[in-house]
Amino acid sequence: MSAQLIWTHEIGNYIFETYNDRPDLNYFEVKQTHSSIVLNEDQINKESIGDGIISKNLSPICIKTADCLPIALVGKGAIAIIHAGWRGLKDNILDNNELRSISPHTVIIGPHISTNRYEVGTEFCEYFKEETIKIDESYYLDLGKIAQKQIKQYFGSIEIIFSGLCTYENDNLNSYRLNKTNKRNYNILRKK
Repeated sequence: MSAQLIWTHEIGNYIFETYNDRPDLNYFEVKQTHSSIVLNEDQINKESIGDGIISKNLSPICIKTADCLPIALVGKGAIAIIHAGWRGLKDNILDNNELRSISPHTVIIGPHISTNRYEVGTEFCEYFKEETIKIDESYYLDLGKIAQKQIKQYFGSIEIIFSGLCTYENDNLNSYRLNKTNKRNYNILRKK
């Protein structure tokens, strides 16, 4: 299968793109581990481990997701892209001085699993009391709401754009929760 562009959004001189397979682009990435580690471009090499990249010069940058949030931040002269699952959000991946230093004015939250598809255990009520919803006898987590709350907390009043696409419900996107796939969605932030 060749990579299909599923969603795109432009912000100033930058463009955010989500592909359902590896696109034919050269990009910078890190080995993701569901951490709260965000690296600057001068820290990135083939063995770099983390879940976020801040760049002034390394466009394009990429984060891979299956149901987690791809979060792109566009600031004055710099950009960042974050892979944020529940662990990263619990560990406050967005509470980062380096991210604040780029003075983000816009945040894009790309395709991710929707609340009604993200069933979790009762322990999530302890981590995310306001964002864990009980329906009948099951609990569901709203990753987008958690991210939005943290973005406002750490960056103040900035524009937040949601893709509105659910990885579980969209047949063109990869979802680990749906079928345990090893395939990933490639979320690219780059200059136009």
